[in-house]
Amino acid sequence: MATRTDDAQIRALLRRNSMPGAMALAFAHEPAFFDAIEVEGDDPQVVVGEQDGQLVGAGLVTVRRVYLNGAAAEVGYLSSLRADPAIRGTTALARGFRFYRRVHEAQRRVPFYLSTIMEDNVAAREILTSGRAGLPSYHEIGRYQTLALPLLRQSTPRLPAGLRIVAGSAVGAEEIAAFLRETGRTRQCYPAYTAEELQAPTGLLRGLAVDNFAVAFTGDHIQGVMAAWNQLPFRQHVVTGYQGWLRWARPLLGCLLPPTGAPVRSLLAACIAIRDDDPAVFRALLRHLLKTHTGSAHRFLFVGLAGTDPLLSVACEPWHLTLHSRIYAVEWGDGRSAVAALDARVPYLELGSL
Repeated sequence: MATRTDDAQIRALLRRNSMPGAMALAFAHEPAFFDAIEVEGDDPQVVVGEQDGQLVGAGLVTVRRVYLNGAAAEVGYLSSLRADPAIRGTTALARGFRFYRRVHEAQRRVPFYLSTIMEDNVAAREILTSGRAGLPSYHEIGRYQTLALPLLRQSTPRLPAGLRIVAGSAVGAEEIAAFLRETGRTRQCYPAYTAEELQAPTGLLRGLAVDNFAVAFTGDHIQGVMAAWNQLPFRQHVVTGYQGWLRWARPLLGCLLPPTGAPVRSLLAACIAIRDDDPAVFRALLRHLLKTHTGSAHRFLFVGLAGTDPLLSVACEPWHLTLHSRIYAVEWGDGRSAVAALDARVPYLELGSL
């Protein structure tokens, strides 16, 4: 189990192991890994593998409070699985998961663990979902799309009749949290946020302030909320290379796409909650955020939604780049599958917590 004394080596491991794709990315946690992972959940447990005194593999497990079938519950989140090429194809992965299983069985705190794998990472998907060598069961529960919407100059959006948008500071954390609780229950795995978390400078919503929220009203009733989350001070998506059409298009998109070795200067759409999935309200909030942050130091607004989310088609209306992932519920089989008890609600994963 890693401690803060391993922080620098873990960050180096993440930097040198990137995710493949048209835009290959390394998920950096600078300047401090253990501070950055606060946004992934509570009680982090970082398992690392050592070889000749150097860290060559790592994985992270946290606990999240979410809504399952409309009720607040705890689930695990499994992330940051990284392995240097030298140990791939060895027994290291199986040994690491056996270690995780012992931790899981000792605590018995959560029914299953959420995890995501990028679609282009075919090798990882094939190995992790194989069920071989004592690996847990990976149940696919949906697709996930991350849309990169450019922050380009655009006209002031026209709001639907009767709708107004105000900053979160004009509403307050308590009222926003109450709306998130009410609306979040309609989604599977929506975070069970509290007003205290919305106001805390660190923790699950580290770096996200109430003033970063846009709140849509009709009369005195909230119809939707969405925030723009700047995580660049503590987590970065660093480009390690371009492939395919992006390699050839990059000279034309040089104003948007960073050079290799630089981070993507992006904001993340967060706490997306729309009453009755009203597409007009979601469109108004999305365009408001795009307009508000055009001309800033950021180049993209990233929006993450499940493939079955009715709001996805609205998010796809502006020109965008797309990263595809798959969502898994991971569990060790003991004859009772908690995943099978999930109803048909659309899953929601907070992009800034992946």
